Amino acid sequence: MRDVVSPPYAVGSNPLRLHRQFSSALQLVQTLRDELFGLYRHDRPDLLIADFTLASVGLVADELGMAWWTSLPSPCVLESRDGPPAYMGGWLPKNGLAGKARDAAGRFCVRTFKSAVGLLYADTMRRVGLVSVYRADGTEAIYSRERILVLGMPELEFARSWPTATTMIGPMLYTPPPIASAPPFRPGKRHVLVTMGTHLNWCKGQIAAEVQRVAAAMPLIEIHFSDGRDAVQNVERDGNFTRLSFVDYDQFLCRYDLVVHHGGSGVLYYCLREGKRAVVYPVDYDQFDNAARLTFAGVACRIYRLDQLGAAIRQTLADEGMAARCTSFSTLLKTRDSKRILQSQVAMHFS
Repeated sequence: MRDVVSPPYAVGSNPLRLHRQFSSALQLVQTLRDELFGLYRHDRPDLLIADFTLASVGLVADELGMAWWTSLPSPCVLESRDGPPAYMGGWLPKNGLAGKARDAAGRFCVRTFKSAVGLLYADTMRRVGLVSVYRADGTEAIYSRERILVLGMPELEFARSWPTATTMIGPMLYTPPPIASAPPFRPGKRHVLVTMGTHLNWCKGQIAAEVQRVAAAMPLIEIHFSDGRDAVQNVERDGNFTRLSFVDYDQFLCRYDLVVHHGGSGVLYYCLREGKRAVVYPVDYDQFDNAARLTFAGVACRIYRLDQLGAAIRQTLADEGMAARCTSFSTLLKTRDSKRILQSQVAMHFS
């Protein structure tokens, strides 16, 4: 699974790379489907909750007559009847007829592409139980009919009409048990964390080199770069630049003044929870759409090229208005008990 989702290159919209990744994913889906059938024929749960990337889980549940829900940590990818579509490079809302026409055209392109993929891989998809990408009512077949648990904040999402099965419960944040020592914080200094998450290994060397160059030009600020590797902490220090194997967001994100990240769902919500300003450099997948939402909400600055990083760090550290907005989001997020909302949803299902 790691090889499929984290290849040594950007997938983007390259058709050959998309084909290779999708074919590999379908093979995994078929293997998982066979194993789940063997398991659930004899021991069926009363309710199954599956991540949106594991399409075969819901398909197996449908065939066996089991209740199942979808959990979705990336709300932007869910199709709707209005608003900017995902996977178009991170579109921002646009008012008026021109905006509505643009969004409608974008949604048509996304739907047409998905339908074409469904036809191209029809035989393989039938073998894993997916007869069509869309149901007769127009909803996407990989999501639950009954409940889609959206792990996000409505205050961060663009205004649009959500599918009727959608329930926004808030993010569910998780960091593995401590696997690395604390980063080296220097008293009296401002600290910036640069992280590209646990994937995207193909670009981390290039980004780390640019971050080191930026650090040399900003000697009064300590800049940490995390490789996101699940390993014993390895510390490489050069002046005010420190390269680390891993930084535990749950324990240490609160110690940073600014976070530079790729727009992944996990790190963006950790930043919002801790009220941290961010510079966002999206690279692949849904990150462009997440970056659009963060910049629209005024809690992050997006850059399009690495040579913009230094200026963006200076600008964002000086932006007190952004700091105030981040504090407001932090207050909202800390008062929303996602676990309690999930418990109430499950209780209602069984009542």
